[in-house]
Amino acid sequence: PGGDGQPQWNLQAITGMIDAGLDVQAAIEQPRWTSWPGTDPSSVANPFELRLEDRLPEEVFADLAARGHNVRKTPAWSGGGAAQIIARDPATGIMIGGTDARVEGNVLGF
Repeated sequence: PGGDGQPQWNLQAITGMIDAGLDVQAAIEQPRWTSWPGTDPSSVANPFELRLEDRLPEEVFADLAARGHNVRKTPAWSGGGAAQIIARDPATGIMIGGTDARVEGNVLGF
């Protein structure tokens, strides 16, 4: 589940690990944002807005609004989706896992 949000949330976790150097768990736990609505026919006629978890710094909301975005704060940990990630440390070969606190989940590697 997740519809159009799923690729947005996946991108956020992946860029957290690659670009920001976050570990798997920290990348999953970042505050989430969603560009809404997506392509679901039941919501596509609604005005566009950026939905951001309120754990982001206040200046992020102000900056986006100043750039003309319709910004909506959402409660902490309410960003959609549920991520479970397993990554292999390239130096050691050890598998490292993380799971999303937004839902129940487990991560196992063999």
